[in-house]
Amino acid sequence: MISYKVAVVGNYSAGKSSILNYLVKGEKLTTSCSTIGAAFFVLRSQKKDTIIKYEIWDCAGQSRFRSLVPMYLRNVHLLFLVYDRSNPESFRDLETTWIPFVRQNMTSGFTTIDPLIFLLENKVDLPDNYNLTEQGIALAAKEDFAYHQTSAISGQGIATLLEKMNNRIIDKVDLPKKPSKVFQPLRVLHDGRDGEQEEGKPCGQYLRCN
Repeated sequence: MISYKVAVVGNYSAGKSSILNYLVKGEKLTTSCSTIGAAFFVLRSQKKDTIIKYEIWDCAGQSRFRSLVPMYLRNVHLLFLVYDRSNPESFRDLETTWIPFVRQNMTSGFTTIDPLIFLLENKVDLPDNYNLTEQGIALAAKEDFAYHQTSAISGQGIATLLEKMNNRIIDKVDLPKKPSKVFQPLRVLHDGRDGEQEEGKPCGQYLRCN
């Protein structure tokens, strides 16, 4: 088995948690709430004879939690940058705030891995009233990101996203590493209990790490 660490960033309400819920559980999220700090998912997949385990950190999009994000970016193998095609502000903030923030942390010695980065245009079940598809494709080409479209409502693009992840991650990252213990959660906030993560389900929302 090969384990990869994944981080997901982008504005609040871009649909990050909904994408992950569909990716991990194969169904749309029926209820939604704001992520506090970060939520943790585990996804197992397979490419030929290789079992792949993705340990996924869904980072909160609110600015008050941004100081926590570098912890989840440390030695990440795969990064999702998510924007909402129905909200031009989410794309603008990705371009002007999130990408520079990620670049700064990736080049500051905080990580030793050159990650595979996907630019995800979410909510493609909605009309592209702001021409964000064309802008997203251009931004991905400029930054050398992989561009992909998803809908966490219809499931469009979710299965093919996993295929792309499996096909590209092994070629991109030569020596995968287990996440550092710094990322082990202290406490599950949504129910107040310390607990272990169940395969295929979010473990909870975290504010701090050991």
